[in-house]
Amino acid sequence: MQFRPAVAAATLAAALIAGPAFAHHAANAEFDVTQLKEIKGKLVKVDWVNPHAWFHFDMPNADGTTTRWSFETGGPTAMRRMGMSGAGMMPLGQEYTIQYRPARDGSPSGLMSVLIFPDGRKFSQLPAR
Repeated sequence: MQFRPAVAAATLAAALIAGPAFAHHAANAEFDVTQLKEIKGKLVKVDWVNPHAWFHFDMPNADGTTTRWSFETGGPTAMRRMGMSGAGMMPLGQEYTIQYRPARDGSPSGLMSVLIFPDGRKFSQLPAR
């Protein structure tokens, strides 16, 4: 059998394209979508990136320390379609209420369902049930 560069290139391209599809996950694999929890925290960082944006909050603990929580959302394009115009619409340092589906591994993270702004406005990414 003879080496064919075009076949090798097509095979490599197919593998590279398929990689991200296999890496994408179903929400219920990583998060317990049967639970809805709520916490309040100070927004410290927003990663407005594809394929999913991430919002990071410092949550106060009973002992006076804080824990950094991270919440996954849809990608920036999906977020814009649902009314979240960009990371800049949420000032850092303000306290927000987050309703979320907790991570299955017990880490301080989750899938954000509802974000409640300090003035009471609500941004719903997913049904709150």
